[in-house]
This record gives sequence, structure tokens and C-alpha cells, in this order.
Amino acid sequence: MQPAVKQGLILGAVAGAFIGVALWLYTDVIGCLLLIPFTAVMGAAPQFLKPADMDDEDD
Repeated sequence: MQPAVKQGLILGAVAGAFIGVALWLYTDVIGCLLLIPFTAVMGAAPQFLKPADMDDEDD
């Protein structure tokens, strides 16, 4: 797995954890914790959708 994809997954999971726990505490619906995997995938998605010629290479 590419480092950029891992970074997107981690940052998305952290953001989803904060949002999911906040909504869970506010609404008392534990299903809000499902936001964690969804936001993790959303964080990694741009790395899969960018064109192949846009590699993050150091020149």
C-alpha cells in the first residue's frame, strides 16, 4: 500500500472517530460510529482517483 493511501486512511479514520463519537454522544445512537470506516475510505479515495501521470515524485 502506498504511503499516501495509508496517510489518507489514518487521517480519515481520525476525523471519522471525532465526528462519530461527537454525534454518538449528542444523539445516543451508536450507529454514528459507522462514520469511522466511511470517512477512512473517503480520506484514501483521492489517491485512487487521481490520474497516473500525477505521481508524487520528488524531482
